[in-house]
Amino acid sequence: MVLLGRGDGKPWSAHPQRYDISVILPSTTDAPRPNWLRRDRHAWPIDTALCARARPCVIEARLTNEPDDATPADRYTLLDMHAQAALYLRPGKYRVRAWEASGRTLGERRISITR
Repeated sequence: MVLLGRGDGKPWSAHPQRYDISVILPSTTDAPRPNWLRRDRHAWPIDTALCARARPCVIEARLTNEPDDATPADRYTLLDMHAQAALYLRPGKYRVRAWEASGRTLGERRISITR
């Protein structure tokens, strides 16, 4: 889903200087992640040690050849100390980063996803 401007009908962006459109993911009743994320992707179990016991903790993966401000390939927020989840990634090489609410990096790892 995307938002369009009322006056001009053009796609809306939260940061128009950085990207041309903001995408809003559909709501889901699937737990903990929506089924459509699993299509053509590999589940990489999130290593909660990256969060250094901080919660909430956001874990995101970007392709290694993309800049830090690129849209993540997938992102998940851990709220519970014992939560287990996965990032759903297509084959490729990724930089996985965990960060706390203030934006401070808690941990990083490089991974490869193969089929």
